Amino acid sequence: MAPLVDPREKAEKGLSSLSAPGDRFAYWLSQITNPFVVGLGVLGYALSTASRVPDGLRWLTVISVGLIVPFGCIWWEVKKGKFIDIHVSLRSQREVGQQVGTFLTMEPS
Repeated sequence: MAPLVDPREKAEKGLSSLSAPGDRFAYWLSQITNPFVVGLGVLGYALSTASRVPDGLRWLTVISVGLIVPFGCIWWEVKKGKFIDIHVSLRSQREVGQQVGTFLTMEPS
């Protein structure tokens, strides 16, 4: 099944493309709460509060896989030319990331 692409869809161009007052707030909120930044913060917290080295290594493994696999998939798609940037600015390009995220969060039965 081919993804639906809206020909009017435009990629974001960073801060210079933000014109409405709420756009700048949304941009910075998006940058601060980006999964990679939040994941690094959680990793730092988990490592600093781990009572034993094996606990810290377990958290390191879980969070690293949770960050590296999705971002690795996005980086690979950018490198192949399927995505225009690492932010996956076009909604039509987000399908793969959503599928990978869904797969990684499924509970085995």
